[in-house]
Amino acid sequence: MGCYQSKIENDEAISRCKDRHYFMKQAVSARNYFAAAHSSYGASLKNAGAALIDFAQGEQQNFILSPSYDVPLPPPPLPDLPAALRR
Repeated sequence: MGCYQSKIENDEAISRCKDRHYFMKQAVSARNYFAAAHSSYGASLKNAGAALIDFAQGEQQNFILSPSYDVPLPPPPLPDLPAALRR
């Protein structure tokens, strides 16, 4: 009787230990995947920032290099005519 009871207790303990071992392996694997995803996200943010800077600098250079069109000023307004000449 004593041997049978201890064998059941050991089986439960061994089973719990194996389950914990399996869960720990899963947790470590998930942590590694999360770290890799976080690192990729940081690299993507860096690349997006660099692309935005390139875009903004390109717009600024295009603005500086664009030809300036000299638009003539409108002619000055005509002087007011006296009331006698307006008829």
